[in-house]
Amino acid sequence: MYIKYLFYLAATVVLAMGFVYCSKSTISEKDAKQVLQQFYSDDAPESINDRFLLQAGKPIVPYVAAEIADRNMPKRRYAIIVLGTIGDARALPALEKIINDQTESAWIRGDALTAIWHINKEMGKEYARKYGGDKGYMDRTIQLLGEGAI
Repeated sequence: MYIKYLFYLAATVVLAMGFVYCSKSTISEKDAKQVLQQFYSDDAPESINDRFLLQAGKPIVPYVAAEIADRNMPKRRYAIIVLGTIGDARALPALEKIINDQTESAWIRGDALTAIWHINKEMGKEYARKYGGDKGYMDRTIQLLGEGAI
């Protein structure tokens, strides 16, 4: 009973924090660092481990966009995808830098393409034409994006 109560209490706090962040049009650097730390340390299942960034919404975008430049960023692939899910064009320069960097892994570049596609489909199509033809991960990503599967 006590464990169940603690679980509900924790869930309520997380939801309340998400509401506070989402209801703001900006977020302080201190709050952004807190959200990023929660994201980094969260050991939730893969399907929801981006929840803190998603709850923060558009105000977190500039902070996440800056963080993804670091190749050692924890959960970097998830952060890149979150930028596309949120859909804020302020993330595009950081994502374009990644997709154009041939030294980045195919997975990271494919994730950047996915995010770009969801923010600006025409731009995503341009990058798909530019970087398609690898017969690997990027081509599979392009196929799935075209089918609307991701």
